[in-house]
Amino acid sequence: MTELSASNERVLRVLLAVHEVASGRTRENVAVSDVERHLADDPAIDPDDLRDLLTQLMDRGFLSGFPSLGGLNTVFLEPKGKELALRVRDLREDPVARARQLQDDYLRWLYTEVEQAGGSPTATDYLATKPNFHGVPYTDRELVTAGVRLKEGGFIDGDGRYAYPAPAQPRLTPLGRRVVERGRSVHDEPESPATVQHFTTTVHGNANIANASPGATQSLTINTEWAAAATEVLDAVDQSLATLPTDMTSAVAALVEDARSAVAENSPTRAKRALNALGSFLGDTASGALGGLLSAQVLALVAALTG
Repeated sequence: MTELSASNERVLRVLLAVHEVASGRTRENVAVSDVERHLADDPAIDPDDLRDLLTQLMDRGFLSGFPSLGGLNTVFLEPKGKELALRVRDLREDPVARARQLQDDYLRWLYTEVEQAGGSPTATDYLATKPNFHGVPYTDRELVTAGVRLKEGGFIDGDGRYAYPAPAQPRLTPLGRRVVERGRSVHDEPESPATVQHFTTTVHGNANIANASPGATQSLTINTEWAAAATEVLDAVDQSLATLPTDMTSAVAALVEDARSAVAENSPTRAKRALNALGSFLGDTASGALGGLLSAQVLALVAALTG
């Protein structure tokens, strides 16, 4: 498993609880009832699920135990489990990771409450959900800081109240909505339009021409309309499908569609990957010079894209 991934959050919190109950000692009896009491205030851990979560840790070699007829009553921390528990403990105590996570979590919660539920939530409403970082609850002060930073970054808007400097009843900005809808983080580098090459290609005579021959002219002009430039290149490939070998048409059409989707999402990074795949396919597979010409045109655009 990806040991520190969010999907394993509950399992990791149980492992950390076993580590703390055992005081970090390996292969020492740890009563499941003691682990349950240790996790009594953790809203993410249902006591009914505890033994299943412990079993998952045992299956991965982080704990050992010997279920009896009455069920699993005792576990033992393995060295591998201790090592992972220490990593989780260091992570939950990392103030930078904690602050970054809160900003992303708060923005996504606002999106759910405002955009999907149509509500007008307050910062106090968010704290009432008992948000936490690996089991350690966030404080009001941390949420104020997160709100201020999200507003400064242009992800939310709204007024503070009295001595509360962050938006007390936040609204998402268009930027904030885009970040959530694209599954990105507020800490990602912004996807700004790149300076790219704008292409026009004129083919004279038979399509079977040598790349860069006198019959083919490529004029390149630098501009910032990367999406328009990419669309023109994709249009040129689309218009040439009929001249390409029949067995290539479906594959090229699928690659073009993937690239168009990235352009529609205004994602230069994804568009670069899609265009690179298209250009490489044309260059490796297309017979005749037109395939080579299209490949060169696509790959030249890729080279000009940043991100």
